[in-house]
Amino acid sequence: FMDHIDPDLLLLGEGFEITEEHVYDVCQIVGNSSQHYMYPTSSGLRAPMEFLYYSATPAIMCTLSSTVFGDGQLNVVHLYNKIELMDGTTPLMVGDAVSSSLRVDEITNTASGKRFKVKGYLSRGSQVIAHIETAFLSRNNFARIEDTFLRANQQHFTIRLATSNDVLALKAKEWFIPCDGALEWLVPGLQLEFFLDSLYRYKSDNLYSSILTTGRVSVEPPRGATVHVADVIFECNTSIKDPVVEYLRQCKVSSATLLSDGNGYSLDSPYSQELLQVTVPESNWEYARVSADGNPIHTNPYFADLAGLPGPITHGLWTSASTRALVECYAADDEPERIRMYQTNFVGMVLPKDQLQTDLLHVGMKDGRMLVKGVTKKVGGGPVLECSAEIEQPATAYVFTGQGSQE
Repeated sequence: FMDHIDPDLLLLGEGFEITEEHVYDVCQIVGNSSQHYMYPTSSGLRAPMEFLYYSATPAIMCTLSSTVFGDGQLNVVHLYNKIELMDGTTPLMVGDAVSSSLRVDEITNTASGKRFKVKGYLSRGSQVIAHIETAFLSRNNFARIEDTFLRANQQHFTIRLATSNDVLALKAKEWFIPCDGALEWLVPGLQLEFFLDSLYRYKSDNLYSSILTTGRVSVEPPRGATVHVADVIFECNTSIKDPVVEYLRQCKVSSATLLSDGNGYSLDSPYSQELLQVTVPESNWEYARVSADGNPIHTNPYFADLAGLPGPITHGLWTSASTRALVECYAADDEPERIRMYQTNFVGMVLPKDQLQTDLLHVGMKDGRMLVKGVTKKVGGGPVLECSAEIEQPATAYVFTGQGSQE
C-alpha cells in the first residue's frame, strides 16, 4: 500500500501465462463462440484480446486497493478501458506469458470524486505487443490539490510551416531547440512531426502549479529515413495552459481520420438482430473468478448495498468482452486479428439477468482501417456501454478474365 504520491512509480506485473482451460472458461462466460478459441490449429489455440487486460489486473487492483489512489474498492467506478495492439503483433496464443509495466498517469478531482488513470505497456517475452489505458472514478473521495497531477505522454502533433513567417515564428520559440545543422530543413512548406511528453501538477482545479513538456521533432523526407531536427524542452511554474501544446494545436494539420456523412452505415441486418442480443448471467461469481476482479460490489449483495448500489452489478469488463465478441463476428468477419484497437466507455449500470442489445456502425476510416462504433443498450432501456474499434481491412485481390494468358 502506498502512502505518498509518486507520478513515476511503476507497477510491474509478470508471471501471467495463458492456459487452455482459462480461454475456454472466459469464452463460455462472456458468450464468445468463435471457432478460433475453441479448436486448436497447427500453431495452437488462440486467446481473446481480453487476456491482455487480465495480465495487468493484479497491478491495477493494487491501485484500487490503495488509499492514495483508490480509497478502497467499494466506491470505485470503472470509466473506460482501451487496448491498442502494436503494428506487427500476432494473435495471443495459449502458452504465451504476458507481463505488464503500468504507471498512474492522472489523479485529478472532478465534481463527482477523484479520477485516476493507469497507462502502460504489455509485453510477450521481450517484445512490447500492446498499449493499455484504463480510468476509474473514486466517488465522493477527493485528493489534496498538491497531490493531483496529469501526465500526457505520446502526444503526436503534425504541423506544416506554410509561410516564411511560420518558420520564423517557430524558430523564435525558446522551447524549440534545433539540432546541429537542422536549420536548413526549416523552410516554407515543411511538415514537422512533434512527439511530446508532459507532466502537469495543479495549484487549483483550473491552474497548474508546474508544467514540464519535453519531446523530439522529426521530418519525414520523400526518400530516406526520418530525420531528427529538434528537441522540445519547456518548464514553467504557475500557468493556465501549456503554451507548447496550445501552439501546436493551432498549427496542426488535419488527421488521417475520415468520417462518413451522417452516422455511417449499420453493420446489423434483419437476420442478425436477434443474434446481437445477449442475456447477462444470473451471477457474477464466475466472471469474478476468471478475471481476478474480486471487488465484492460484483458478488456480495451486502457490500453492494453498503456502496449504495441496487444489487451486485455486473463487471463492466464482462459487458466489454461480450460486446467485443459481436464486433469480432459482425465487423471483423470472425477474423479477430483484424481488430487492432478496442475501447469501451462504461456509461450505465448492468445487473444480472439484464437483456442487452448491441448496434454496430461503420462510421469512417482511420489510417486505412475501418473505424467502427457501437452502443450496447438494455432492451427497452438506455445505453450501458459505448465502444469503438479500429479494424484492418481484409486482404483483397482484383482478378479478371484473361489474367493468366496476359501473364
